[in-house]
Amino acid sequence: MGRHYRTLYQDGMFKKTLIVGIILSFICMSISPSVAIYNLRDSSIQIYNGNTLYVGGTGEGNYTIIQDAIDNATDGDTVFVYNGTYFENLFLDKTIYLIGEDRNNTIIYPKNLSENQNSIVYISADACTIDGFTLGNYDLLEDSIGFFINSSKNKINGSVIKYLEHGIYIKDKVIYKNSFIDNQISNNEITNCTFGVYIRSDGKDNVIYNNDIFDNTEGIYISYCVNNSIVGNFVHSNSVYGIYISTDSDGNIVSRNVITENKYGIRFQGVNYNEIFLNWFQGNEQGLYSCCSSCFNTIYKNTCIDNEKHASDGYHNNWDNGELGNYWDNYNGTDNDGDGIGDTPYPIPGGNNEDRYPLMEPPWSGNQPPESPTIDGPTKCKSGIEYDYYFVANDPDGDHIWYHICWGNEELIYIYGPYPSGEKLTLSYNWADKGTYMITCWARDIYNEESNVTTLEINVPRSKEVNNSFFNWFLERFPLFDRLLYFLKKLCLTIGMDNIKYKFNINNN
Repeated sequence: MGRHYRTLYQDGMFKKTLIVGIILSFICMSISPSVAIYNLRDSSIQIYNGNTLYVGGTGEGNYTIIQDAIDNATDGDTVFVYNGTYFENLFLDKTIYLIGEDRNNTIIYPKNLSENQNSIVYISADACTIDGFTLGNYDLLEDSIGFFINSSKNKINGSVIKYLEHGIYIKDKVIYKNSFIDNQISNNEITNCTFGVYIRSDGKDNVIYNNDIFDNTEGIYISYCVNNSIVGNFVHSNSVYGIYISTDSDGNIVSRNVITENKYGIRFQGVNYNEIFLNWFQGNEQGLYSCCSSCFNTIYKNTCIDNEKHASDGYHNNWDNGELGNYWDNYNGTDNDGDGIGDTPYPIPGGNNEDRYPLMEPPWSGNQPPESPTIDGPTKCKSGIEYDYYFVANDPDGDHIWYHICWGNEELIYIYGPYPSGEKLTLSYNWADKGTYMITCWARDIYNEESNVTTLEINVPRSKEVNNSFFNWFLERFPLFDRLLYFLKKLCLTIGMDNIKYKFNINNN
């Protein structure tokens, strides 16, 4: 009977322990969900390959210093910075993605500029992406730089840069020693600097696109640069030059910029074979100014309205493309044949040049959006396997295209581009969980005209691997539950062995 009583007692203890364990597990869940949900939400921020390191916020293991996170990152990682004010100077010597939560509230002020090439952010690695910060100071600092780029294929996007001598600076110490190519400066607000964007090196194929550059001394300055693009910027109220193209900067394109209320809208000095077209000049002291042996540049399809002086040129440049010239609001000629081109040339002050085909109406109108993109790829997939998907969109005007893509999560929109119209974009994606997903994509040309949305439905069936993955994730998020299961398992084994011994003894007796 003693043995029997002891076993029943243990069974009762097991039931009590099991009940207590279940209660504890629910208490654990009631206490921990804020952490678990927080981590799950944070994991969705990771939109690039590699790991994500977090700075600021309240997550467990988050860094408090941005540079510490950068130092512990490896190529391809993302450093995500939560809103806050950080007094630091950053050095990027590896290919990472540095992302701010909100550009107006994720602020970096300099701590010690002299230790970081006079810059707040110095980039020596190629192919870095930086997005979503405010860089600057309370007052203009001499010899200060916001982003100092000493490398290629970087993207500076969606940031506010102010009160610095150089907002964005691409320069080598020795001209023609290194080529800095394919850097993209886009969607930034650059204000109250001496130079908004300053490129003085053997810079090639860099793109300055869709920035708001205003209230600086000089908005955009390039020198010793070839084949760069300055496109779609709003260049306003800079006290000297809106755009200054200087010294051996040949073969560049300046297009679709709105250039207003600067002293000089564009000055080009000692440069050749640049194309300046489809820009809007209004309210400047002087719209276009050619000087210092600038020759063979082509200026056409621009609009000049209400400038104190529209243009000046004493050298050998082309003020039309052989078919179309520019719109001048003070042109007093006629168009008797109604073809939209004036019957007499428009003289360019400062020399003997003339616009042979002056336009009767401003030419910058009627930009068409891209066509809806097509999406091609597998629609029935297994989890844990990468699949290729193909995206193509055409633009009626032949403009380059950005692709906005959402991979089944409405909170995340990836942006790729710009790519030439009609060029196929190939991307790989791994569907981690079972379910029905929708790939959503629309195209945007470089002048912000957007296409209609295209979708593709994806079905991922349930798999054992996914279930195990979820279970492991759950145990990682709730380690107390893992320990409880271990304790219950051990207790069950102990009780089971006692029951076996009890039955064995009864049978033997």
